[in-house]
This record gives sequence, structure tokens and C-alpha cells, in this order.
Amino acid sequence: MAADQFSLAIGRGGQNVRLAADLTGWKIKVVDLGGEQEVSSEDDEAVIENTLEEKKDDVDEKVEEVKEEKKEAEEEKKTEDEVEEKE
Repeated sequence: MAADQFSLAIGRGGQNVRLAADLTGWKIKVVDLGGEQEVSSEDDEAVIENTLEEKKDDVDEKVEEVKEEKKEAEEEKKTEDEVEEKE
């Protein structure tokens, strides 16, 4: 499952995945595309909340990395523009 859809599929406290399992009578396992995060309809709420928090932390780290890369690229572009102006 795509990372941006992972928490949506699980629902708050796992309510979506548990409801789907109850309605279908099947055990449901939600796994992100990288295979790093996994939640089962049989997991208790604390396990699911912990998994979602870990996923949120991973996303927050990636956002910070992208922001830093963007800032560095903007600074590099500014430096290049200043050098071209001097020439």
C-alpha cells in the first residue's frame, strides 16, 4: 500500500482494518510498499497506534530531508547567479 494511504487504510486505532475484517470474516494485513510497516486486524489498538506513530516519524524525517535539500539547492543557485552577475 502506498505510504500516503497507509494510515487511512488502518484508521484511528485500527478501526478501519478491524471493521473490514469483521465485515468480511477475514484476517486483514496492511503492509506499506516498502514492507517496513505492517498492521493486522488482529493487532490491539496500542500496537496499531505505535506503528502509525513510527510511520509518522518516518514521514516527518523525510519532509525535513527534502526541505534541507531544497534550501541547499536554493543557496547553490543564488551563489551561481551571483558569480554570473560578476562576470
